[in-house]
Amino acid sequence: MRTSTHGTDSFRNTNTLLTRHLGNLARPLIKLTNILNSHIYTNRALDKTKATLLHDALPFSKHQWEGSRSENWYLALLAVHPDHQGYGFGRELVEWGINEANREGVCASVMSSDGKEAFYLKCGFEEIVGNATAGEGNPLSGINGGAILFKWAKKV
Repeated sequence: MRTSTHGTDSFRNTNTLLTRHLGNLARPLIKLTNILNSHIYTNRALDKTKATLLHDALPFSKHQWEGSRSENWYLALLAVHPDHQGYGFGRELVEWGINEANREGVCASVMSSDGKEAFYLKCGFEEIVGNATAGEGNPLSGINGGAILFKWAKKV
């Protein structure tokens, strides 16, 4: 018996298109939410002189995410409380991000905290391409960590 998948393909194409548009909308909404939260819930521990540190350091590492690496899943702020480390929770988070990147056929990237490079390499990241603290005049210079790792695109 021959069946038509035209309706299913049409649904998938519409769903993909909708997801892309929502993805384009999500980024500015998340940014706006973060800005509003930073004004509503001020960080009393924040040193005001360092409030723009990451933003000011961006020009020193943004080239790592250009060209074939521009479309990627950036695994930001992955952390597991020290009381719960060693149980595989961090690995699960990383694997989820890598799987999503593979599903979309794009790279995955992460900026490592000090001493965690081996963990990310064991989880499947393939190469350390640079360091976010490098560069003359970089405001992050002298801070430990900042290795930038990539897992190259693989379509599943």
